[in-house]
Amino acid sequence: MTEENQILSSWSLRVGPYLGEISALAFLQISSSSFPLLLAGTGSEILVYDMVSAELLKSAHVFEGVRVHGITCGGARSKSMVSDTRIVVFGEKRVKVFLVSVTCSPFKGKGKVEEVQLKLECRLPRFEHWVLDALFIKEDSCIALGLGDNSVAIWDIASSKMVLLVASPDRCLLYSLRLWGNNLENLKVASGTIYNEIIVWRLVSQDHCFVNLSDNAHSIHHNEVCLLDQQYRAAHLIRLCGHEGSIFRLAWSQNGLKLMSVSDDRSARTWDFSDETLEFDVSKNCDISVVILYGHDARIWDCCISNNILITVGEDCSCRFWGMDGKELKIIKEHIGRGIWRCLYDPGSKIVITAGFDSAIKIHQLHISSSQELIGQNEVLMDFTDRVEIFSLFIPDASKQLKDSKSEYVRCLHFTKKDILYVATNRGFLYHVKINNSSSIKWTQLARISEDVPLICMDFISLTPPNDIVEDEDIVAIGDGSGNVTILWVVNPVYCPKIVSSINWLAESERQLLGIFWSKALGYSRLFTADPSGSIKLWGINDNKANGKDLKVPIVFSSLFGTRITCLDVSCELEVLICGDQRGNLSIFPFQNFQTNNNIHPMVQFKGAHGLSSVSTISIGFVNCDEVEFHTTGGDGCICYFKFTKSLTSLEFTGMKQLKELSIIRSVIRSCSFDEDLAHGKYAIGFTSSGFIIWNIMDDNQISHVSCGGWRRPYSFHFGAFPEIQNCFAFLKDNTIYVHRLWVPSNESLSFSKVLHFQFHGREIHTMRFISFGLQDCLIATGCEDGTVRLTSRSIQSNSDNWSSSRLLGEHVGGSAVRSLCFLSRIYMFQAGQTYLHALPRTGDPSLLISVGAKQVLTSWLLRTRSVSKRFDFTSINDDEIRSTLPREPSSVDFQWLSTHMPQRTALMHRVHGKLSKGVVDKNKNDWRYLAVTGFLVAATDCRFTVCFIVVACSDTTLTLRALLLPHRLWFDVAELVPQTSPVLALQHAVFPTYSNHRNGYQNGNAHVIISGSTDGSITFWDLTESVGHFMQSILAFEPEKNINCQSRPRTGRGSQGGRWWKSSHSKNITSDGFEGSIDDDITNTKLNMKEKESSGEKEPSRVNNKRAPSILPSDISSYLAGEMCGVKPLLVLDSIHQSGVNCLHVSRMENSQHLNSGVVYCILSGGDDQSLHCIIFSLNQKTSNPSPDFGCLRECSISNNRSQNSLLVLVKNRITSAHSSAVKGVWTDGIWVFSVGLDQRIRCWHLHANGILTEHSHLIISVPEPETLDALMCNRNHYEIVVGGRGIQMVAFVY
Repeated sequence: MTEENQILSSWSLRVGPYLGEISALAFLQISSSSFPLLLAGTGSEILVYDMVSAELLKSAHVFEGVRVHGITCGGARSKSMVSDTRIVVFGEKRVKVFLVSVTCSPFKGKGKVEEVQLKLECRLPRFEHWVLDALFIKEDSCIALGLGDNSVAIWDIASSKMVLLVASPDRCLLYSLRLWGNNLENLKVASGTIYNEIIVWRLVSQDHCFVNLSDNAHSIHHNEVCLLDQQYRAAHLIRLCGHEGSIFRLAWSQNGLKLMSVSDDRSARTWDFSDETLEFDVSKNCDISVVILYGHDARIWDCCISNNILITVGEDCSCRFWGMDGKELKIIKEHIGRGIWRCLYDPGSKIVITAGFDSAIKIHQLHISSSQELIGQNEVLMDFTDRVEIFSLFIPDASKQLKDSKSEYVRCLHFTKKDILYVATNRGFLYHVKINNSSSIKWTQLARISEDVPLICMDFISLTPPNDIVEDEDIVAIGDGSGNVTILWVVNPVYCPKIVSSINWLAESERQLLGIFWSKALGYSRLFTADPSGSIKLWGINDNKANGKDLKVPIVFSSLFGTRITCLDVSCELEVLICGDQRGNLSIFPFQNFQTNNNIHPMVQFKGAHGLSSVSTISIGFVNCDEVEFHTTGGDGCICYFKFTKSLTSLEFTGMKQLKELSIIRSVIRSCSFDEDLAHGKYAIGFTSSGFIIWNIMDDNQISHVSCGGWRRPYSFHFGAFPEIQNCFAFLKDNTIYVHRLWVPSNESLSFSKVLHFQFHGREIHTMRFISFGLQDCLIATGCEDGTVRLTSRSIQSNSDNWSSSRLLGEHVGGSAVRSLCFLSRIYMFQAGQTYLHALPRTGDPSLLISVGAKQVLTSWLLRTRSVSKRFDFTSINDDEIRSTLPREPSSVDFQWLSTHMPQRTALMHRVHGKLSKGVVDKNKNDWRYLAVTGFLVAATDCRFTVCFIVVACSDTTLTLRALLLPHRLWFDVAELVPQTSPVLALQHAVFPTYSNHRNGYQNGNAHVIISGSTDGSITFWDLTESVGHFMQSILAFEPEKNINCQSRPRTGRGSQGGRWWKSSHSKNITSDGFEGSIDDDITNTKLNMKEKESSGEKEPSRVNNKRAPSILPSDISSYLAGEMCGVKPLLVLDSIHQSGVNCLHVSRMENSQHLNSGVVYCILSGGDDQSLHCIIFSLNQKTSNPSPDFGCLRECSISNNRSQNSLLVLVKNRITSAHSSAVKGVWTDGIWVFSVGLDQRIRCWHLHANGILTEHSHLIISVPEPETLDALMCNRNHYEIVVGGRGIQMVAFVY
């Protein structure tokens, strides 16, 4: 063996962790703890969790390419602090038996697990049919296995062979099977058939016959087989009919007298048997009590049954709790995607586990309330719901009043503490309500602000003194219908509230005072009032609490949008005031150097931050000397994140999170009230159309729900340090104030985490890319069928196989599927018609993630790095319990939404041979979708802007070169790649250096070549050098930064910009002669309709203190804006490389090619539906008479790009005919190694020789079903990381 072969043989593939659907659950009881451990099957792995600490104790691969379908645990045997338990793990036709040893430490608290070990005891031979269930019998010495052909096999662990195989007389294929019993005498089998029936049968022994069983009996089926000198046969007990769909899951009760079934017909049923029914061979119909459960909106996948509760989970992502009488008790919807696969219930600890396609494992606890325990009723969810106090409050003497328009009713509510509520009425009364318990509610009339004038608005500041000498104080600001403001100082509000001082003044004219705001950053010395015209006034409150006549003349802040301000926040460090209005707009004002009668105008504005919905709250988070980050909530159910840079006077949209469960979000809070970065809130407070909801953002689950009739009536809420167990909510309904209060001491919080395994995509993954920046964590961007883009990290430095985190970057408009991703970080510089590679990154150079998918959605994400906020020192917290509740530090690398490009919705735009033409109007929707994307970044040498060139392939067979102008977020259609007769499925980009004709031959630019693979099996090369150079020359001729300031946010389709063409607040008409103001990127999509804008007669306010002179728009840019694209013909076409579609491409530069004398050499690898793998080595030269070798597939002349100054030379073409046993779905190469994956669930590693020949090195079976994509990352010279995506993702290491 040569030295090279020895080196190659030292490389090997090693299977890594899988992240995807959870397919099996089981509890592992340990004697040292009241809570069991949780075993979860995911892919080919089993995971062992400590539910108390939410710690992953152990992960192990148990199968090779076979998913774990079930786990069964035997009885635990304890010795000292070590507990040993046998478990059976089965998947498809494979079964393995393990011994799990759990070691607990006596020094770390009761039940603290120190170590978990898994030891393989035996591996059963492969069965002929799928294993559907497993059960330990005869004191764990034997295993009963239920098989898919309605038979039962008995495996003896000691002799390591199968000793019994009995098949039911009803031989049919099964969807489900469940065993019950602890020995052969009472073993019962329930089989769910494909005929919508359930067959219940058992094993019956007969002593009169003896049959010897050979060692190979496990491969032969018998109706009667011997075991321990006894003969057994299958005895039919009963056939259960009633379901109208296939039986997906069965569950026996603990005593074996009840059976629960769930079906494709969206129903669940419980069957209550008598002892006689299941003891004898019954051929006649028996009286069986049946309870039918209806409620699920889709198929039901799993169920649990106990003595007093039923649980079902299904495809509608809901977990439903039922009483034994069939009454639905509770619904929980906390999973996403394809559904919840498994549920599990432990009667001892009252814990319910749910897990499904989205990879999340979530925990709920049940308990029996005192009133229910007396009558033996159903268990209920333990969210401390029995400790919720509900009060009904009535205004004093309100019942004596006649109900007419002059009756007293509530206008405002406000909590200041858990037991203190302030109430303002339409008749000018202000009440203080002390709520101790249902029998102790004390009303105190504090003041009557005005007679016959309603109180309109109210806000509070509570002052808590540092010692007990000074009393607590509430400062109340009230505005009434006459425009008067009244401020009251209320002392000792907890025990004996009284007003010690007050001031009032006229702030607005009658009916013009609509809002009143304190700012915590300013204290009670400053107060804001709002009117309907979009102006707010700042009032200075004297410390001596004098009367209102001594107040200073207010400072007026005037918004240019003309709509009422609904919320605000102040940054004293940066001296700015941020306001949000009723129409979803934001305005930022300077907050410094005030003078009398000043009318302050905004520095910058942002229109449509929440679409047409009002802005609910503004919360300032991270602040430094020049920047402030803040988030807003609104009536569109979104949390939007922004960054304001004072030196540049720029307001930038940085991200958004949409909570589909909430119609309107009123606030975002943390688990503890510490002053830190608010951009990563944990809880969202808001409403649906009829209910109040507390939503856990991080765990993505519902904390509380109160039916209140919606937000269009007075309400107030208040939270403690732990909102899950410390919350109050008051609302008005039918002239009654209802208060829901849950306030549990912190030391009584739940003793376990609610989420064990973080949430991932809920549907199939179509595309993914490594994001590499030399970090310790390996970042993977993934795009999914559900339209989401996620960023998942895993540590590659540690020995752990665990995933670190997975966070949602965003969602495509309308949830349209994400089909392709590309990551762009390398910058090519441009100057005077030349482009050259800038090898060293500069500070501020953008790195982009591009995602495309259905509905022709093209979204760009900007990479940003940020340091963790230092506003709060977490190490100063001594309380471990509180520290454990704090969120983890945000990653230093993240992506923010940058811009989204979508086609016009009014009509389909068809392009034929490079010309844009409007087709028939599509009134329904645009069904075209993007299939592939690639791109590259080109920056101007003067650093004024960067252009991201993006090539997208559409299902209508078009290939388009687009340009995104940064930082202005302008989109241009640059060129059409024609002709293209078949849809393109894969795209790649290659860059070749070009040289001058001088003798020294220095590099004077780059040639950009795009490679496409089509559904007809062809591979096409396109030279975009001329189009890129022409666009860059044109864009340099004018100054976009003087004309454009694009402000936009992603469309959500709900209360935002979905479907609307938004114009900036200071946009002007654009003509071919010039333009002024700004153009939103949602308008500048190929063509601008000027006539509609001019005919509308809109007059929009101009930007304050930032007037721009009109700028002449070059004709070249005008042509791009008008949608006049040039056509680029292919440089070379390789016909029928594959017999069918080209599914994947990857291109890499070759450093060891024997053809390096031809210049820069690239190799391209392609995989297709024909199971083949192709390697093409090529180079790009200036046009020469030397032709490429004749490979019999080159298409010549008629479509060649005669305008190109370059010619493509194909040097080598090799093919592996049967690289995989099914379609090749992903390929990657670095010019030395090649990795490919196919639908056969194999990763194959190939060595690419210098002459272009591929030789297979090794292969590995993966756990990802239906793989669709592959990517790889070279970590160092001796280590590659490979990731495969499909139904989940899996890492594979290739190491030396």
